[in-house]
Amino acid sequence: MNRRELLAAAPAALVAGALPAIAGDAETPISKMFREWVRLDLEEERTYENEPTGEGDALCDAATARKCDLARRIQNTPAQSLADLGMIIMAMSDFGNYGVRMNETEQFRKEARALVA
Repeated sequence: MNRRELLAAAPAALVAGALPAIAGDAETPISKMFREWVRLDLEEERTYENEPTGEGDALCDAATARKCDLARRIQNTPAQSLADLGMIIMAMSDFGNYGVRMNETEQFRKEARALVA
């Protein structure tokens, strides 16, 4: 499976509860938080789809803030595996919808180097 196929399949696999199959048998702090982040991602999506105009803005903003806060916690947790590093990148980029900011790339490089060394 190449990187593009993995990234395309990841959201569906994670929603279906296949995270341990992707990340391996050992659960890590990042995999636990990432599972919650996926739940918050779906909650945010439903909130935006279901909220009427008006009060919905505050509800949508709150749903996005919860998801972004958890993404920052995920980013600040040291990766224990390459799967963890992938989950960090997925959360920080919102499943590839946004780029990872340049000031964050060095962190990912350092962690990736340490994991493959």
